[in-house]
Amino acid sequence: MPHVSNVGELARLFPSVAAQDQRCGCGLPFSRCPHWQSVGEEAFGGWKAADITRIAALQRRLTRHRFVPYLVRPELAPSGFREMLEEYLETFRALYAAIGKVSGSQVVVDASKSPTQLLAMRRIQGLDIRVLNVVRDARGVAHSWSKQEVAKPHDGAGKAVMRTYPPRRTAMIWSTVQVESAILRSRAERAALMRYEDLVSDPRNALEAVIAGLELPAGPHALDHVEQGAVTLGASHGISGNPSRFTAGRVELHHDTGWRSGLPAGARRSVTALTLPLLVGYGYLGRSKAGIR
Repeated sequence: MPHVSNVGELARLFPSVAAQDQRCGCGLPFSRCPHWQSVGEEAFGGWKAADITRIAALQRRLTRHRFVPYLVRPELAPSGFREMLEEYLETFRALYAAIGKVSGSQVVVDASKSPTQLLAMRRIQGLDIRVLNVVRDARGVAHSWSKQEVAKPHDGAGKAVMRTYPPRRTAMIWSTVQVESAILRSRAERAALMRYEDLVSDPRNALEAVIAGLELPAGPHALDHVEQGAVTLGASHGISGNPSRFTAGRVELHHDTGWRSGLPAGARRSVTALTLPLLVGYGYLGRSKAGIR
């Protein structure tokens, strides 16, 4: 969309993208991408001036599931935690401001899959956060995360593959993230929930509903690149994430139901049992589809 900048999974910038010089969505290594080098210069006076190792360590220390109560209400946290959190938030305050200035965008889309990271970001004064929780059937997620030898396109050496998880562990992670996402949505001034299946089936209407629900600035031609069954994407400077983030041009959309035959029956039953309340709540079991809320 015009005036919207996709940065990919910004939560991975310090622990992996910058530290390992991973490839940007534009195809260049992070250290050679003009966009990200300009962002670093604007935010910190250059990436060499930013203590990448320190910020990565703070992220691992602070944005943990067990610290959700502290991230929701920092006044309950020990003073040492609050001091580290302030340092961490100041880094991202400067980072978001620099991205907006360098890109000239009104909206920065951070696709980080970390509710704990976003719970922390809510504490940044003046940062207008609007939350979109895109959810997929847990059984489809479990099948996806069990696929072997999927190339990691942002790996600088071009040899790494995407991490895999066994279905039961994926089910537990999925449930935890969804509970945290519900907490995040309940505390955001503007938030929306969208199912992957509804997006793929009717992308134009799904995105129009999200734009309206999040009150995003959008002119009459904002979704001209979206068709029924396809979307045309330009190159972006998105970092990390799913291999599809590095695809540009016309992308055909189809509902991936491979898990119905590809996920072993025992694993399918286990994932269903472990995620049952949320599957029902999202409309995957027991009632008609949930749609966009």
